[in-house]
Amino acid sequence: MSTDEALGALREAFAESLEAGHRWWRRAEAQADSATLARWAAAALTAMGPDDGISWGMRACDVLRRHGGASEIEPLRAARPGLPARKALRDWRLEADRALAVIEARAAGRCTCEAEARHGAPVAGPRWQVEGEAVDRAAYAIIHEVRCVPCGRRYRVERQEGYHYPVFRWAKL
Repeated sequence: MSTDEALGALREAFAESLEAGHRWWRRAEAQADSATLARWAAAALTAMGPDDGISWGMRACDVLRRHGGASEIEPLRAARPGLPARKALRDWRLEADRALAVIEARAAGRCTCEAEARHGAPVAGPRWQVEGEAVDRAAYAIIHEVRCVPCGRRYRVERQEGYHYPVFRWAKL
């Protein structure tokens, strides 16, 4: 499938529903290689307009973060200033900044954990081994001690429950 065909199918899926859009990406990830996925995600961000939902951009950033390589750095940098702002409680474009930092680390041959931590990533997925957990009742927070599985770096992560979403504050141990 060409990039234009993929974007057309993706736009149709998101027009149907958010779940259909996410389902499209899940199917694509099961069928396409990382380079193709990254190319489609970069194209999705470049094609994003003011009428496209936040989920369109956030999902593209997620795919770029997981599959993007050096060839996506410049397209992502170029697309970032033109992404439509949706600033409610948190500007979703921070996900584009996180994706860019992760791709730059990967392209430089470094572990991506520091880029993830610097951008407040959630503690989820196979990258992180949770080694300890405590509740800070005074701060209304959960404190995780985690280790990056690929490189072994350890972090203290404070998870603050927000009104709409949790916020993660990272510190190296």
